[in-house]
Amino acid sequence: MINPLTLKTEKIYSGQLDKKQTDFSPISSITQLENTFYFAINEKIFSFNNDQKKLDLKIALKNKNYYIRALKIYDNTLYIGTDNGLFTYNLKTQSLAPLTIHQPKKTTVDNNDIKFLTIDDDLGLLIGTVEGMYRIAFNTTKQIDPTQITTLIADYNIWDYANTVYGEFIATESGLFQYHRDTTQLEFILSFDKSKFNITENTINNLMLDRSGVLWLASRTQGVLTWATQTRRFKQITLPKNNTINKIYQDKNHILWLGTNDGLTRYNLTTKDSKTYLQSTDSKAVYGEYSVYDIFPSQLDDKYLWLVRFNGLDLFDKSTGKIIEKRNQKKVA
Repeated sequence: MINPLTLKTEKIYSGQLDKKQTDFSPISSITQLENTFYFAINEKIFSFNNDQKKLDLKIALKNKNYYIRALKIYDNTLYIGTDNGLFTYNLKTQSLAPLTIHQPKKTTVDNNDIKFLTIDDDLGLLIGTVEGMYRIAFNTTKQIDPTQITTLIADYNIWDYANTVYGEFIATESGLFQYHRDTTQLEFILSFDKSKFNITENTINNLMLDRSGVLWLASRTQGVLTWATQTRRFKQITLPKNNTINKIYQDKNHILWLGTNDGLTRYNLTTKDSKTYLQSTDSKAVYGEYSVYDIFPSQLDDKYLWLVRFNGLDLFDKSTGKIIEKRNQKKVA
């Protein structure tokens, strides 16, 4: 954990559940309820109380081959999305139970592989999978009703979802779609292979709506593509360095920051100039060692960004283009 004001760090997890083993197990998902954090590691969930500074095993799924990919808390229930289905854990009674979202004959490896969970104020619990997006609706008392499960989007691998003032957009392996909740219809917007840019890979890794109403779409190999929600015009922007885009973020000054597989790129929307930081200078570097996977704003000052990188979380100074060194790292557990 990092104090955003002092940058003092405390290591609460070393990356290994068993010190006798050589395997490392990453934290795949995090959620929070008041002062308690819940960390998903393999098939287990650990709780961490910021006052007690202690990492405790809370839940262990019976099948050790299951992998937890998503966590969400609602109404004292922890929803657990795995690569083999959905589970619920009642935080009061400490009871764990599976929650079936498909009939047995309609369950596949892909539509039972859950990638994300989110709560929608109107629709209920939204479940994104490798094959489709599903909904568990609220009942009349605003509780999630396991008997009210419907399919919102069938077939597609859901990479990202954004509910914006211009509509609800879904990034998939087959391009961009818009979901119309008033009619429950899914509208195909675009795919890269049907554009004039001669791109055959249609996967959209990440999408972001900027302040001017333009959707920025991250591609796997062909840079960033934009789609204007008002004019519905499609453009491509390629970078001089790496064009595998993992994350797109726009700061308060309207500057775009692109997390790539080889560093962080700053893109000026007005001048169209770009500059890349933190890229590799070693031709023999491990693949992904200089990747930037996610970008978050800092509460310290707008001149800083938090970056999720190969070796952890780093604070980046936009004015110097350098990483701020962590201070006084202390091991907790």
